[in-house]
Amino acid sequence: MKKILIITNMYPSKRYPHYGIFVKHTTEVLQSVGNKVDVSCIGKKKGKISKVCAYLIFYLSTVCKIMFGNYDILYLHYVSHTAFPVLLTAKFKRVHIVANVHGNDVIAETKSDEKYFGMVRKLLAKASCVICPSSYFQESVMNNFSVSRNRTIVYPSGGVDTDFFIDMDRQDALKHFDLDSGKTYIGYVSRIEVNKGWDIFVKAGKRLISEDDNIRLIVVGDGAQTKEYERLIDELDIKEYVYKYDLLPQSEIRYIYNLLDVFVFPTYRRSESLGLVGLEAMSCKAITVLPDKYGPTSYGVDNLNSFVFNSGDAESLVRAIKRALNSDEKKSIAENARNTAIQYNHQNTDDVLVSCFSKL
Repeated sequence: MKKILIITNMYPSKRYPHYGIFVKHTTEVLQSVGNKVDVSCIGKKKGKISKVCAYLIFYLSTVCKIMFGNYDILYLHYVSHTAFPVLLTAKFKRVHIVANVHGNDVIAETKSDEKYFGMVRKLLAKASCVICPSSYFQESVMNNFSVSRNRTIVYPSGGVDTDFFIDMDRQDALKHFDLDSGKTYIGYVSRIEVNKGWDIFVKAGKRLISEDDNIRLIVVGDGAQTKEYERLIDELDIKEYVYKYDLLPQSEIRYIYNLLDVFVFPTYRRSESLGLVGLEAMSCKAITVLPDKYGPTSYGVDNLNSFVFNSGDAESLVRAIKRALNSDEKKSIAENARNTAIQYNHQNTDDVLVSCFSKL
């Protein structure tokens, strides 16, 4: 048995039950094999002052736990925002470090992301193991941060619960949201953030609606660009064709996947490490459209388990959605999608995580 401290700036709460849910899963996996696991975390905060105060408390609490907790392993999620207290105490406490990198931890989306790279580089140099969500991310970590392959493993952010994300009766799913069964539904489930592709999705939706007013868009998500999203919806004059849900628990999201005619994951983030929502949708046998770059390339294969479009290209996305809607191979593609998701099932991936910690 090992004593492990998980240090993370993303963890679920009652108000935000889906926020950092994959971090909670790793906690439960490590506990299930007999480890004693504590968590030092910060939940989702809104407002600059609230965030600054929360981080000060989080860092102080983490330093105290490291110094007085007698831990065998420190396990960091989102290294860019959790490295500081670990580096601060490293001179006084010799403890194994496991770093789980995500998103813009190691691939910058904006100039402001790069300001953390100095700390990230120092932290990764001290880490006994660096966990990467995909092979795409593993290569990036090795090439850009001089981390040797033998110090990295690929573990897909907790994987997918394929016993939970299952195909259900579509009519039941439509009734669950009181939606008209005579419409065609195209969906987006992700944050409304820079480069997540919500803008590409909305523009493609406008094109499709102009050709077929039976089409409806379903958007599930919230984020820093919500006002920009609302402005674009108004500018394109498609508000009456869009159903928007800010935050939904996973128990509701699986109904969304099941009622859709096409699920679109349009991200064009270089830092998209994997994209679990794509795998969740595929687990529900949703007909899925994916980009041809970054994390989703780890599992999406055009005309086999999904339909692939040119990342960031709204016209290409329109063509891919039309292919998906008109395909004669939907049944086999849905089955292949489900089989792909099963490869990422918790039971097929959690052993990788457990093995990493058992070797330290």
